[in-house]
Amino acid sequence: MRLTATLFILFSTSAFALAQQQAVPVSHQSDVWLEENENANDAIQFSADALPDAIELFWEVRREEAIVGYELQRSTDGKNFQKVAWIASVGEAEIGGSYLHLDETSFRKEIIQYRIKVVRKDGQYLYSSTQIVDLRLSNKL
Repeated sequence: MRLTATLFILFSTSAFALAQQQAVPVSHQSDVWLEENENANDAIQFSADALPDAIELFWEVRREEAIVGYELQRSTDGKNFQKVAWIASVGEAEIGGSYLHLDETSFRKEIIQYRIKVVRKDGQYLYSSTQIVDLRLSNKL
């Protein structure tokens, strides 16, 4: 069985307590939140890269005010996304965070798409840009 490694890096040097948080049930993508964050790419910077034994998913968030966590999602057809992992946010208000997750699922030579569902405490959510990893062009994995 392969283990999934998750690494959290904070932009703050202060001590913090990592509380176990569960995802708030989400029923809608907030139009208001989208209007306030006209460009979702400004709210979250996200990248996906193929490594020899995993896909490296890295994202940075400038502010985590009211964010409860991040749901990593994966798709092989670009339409149906499935949950890969849930990562609780560790930043506070004006302090953002950087996150790294290694998806060690075995893949054939295919195109894999990833996105992040940013979930707020009030149940609203926002999707990151979709990142595409084309393993057909890669000698990795």
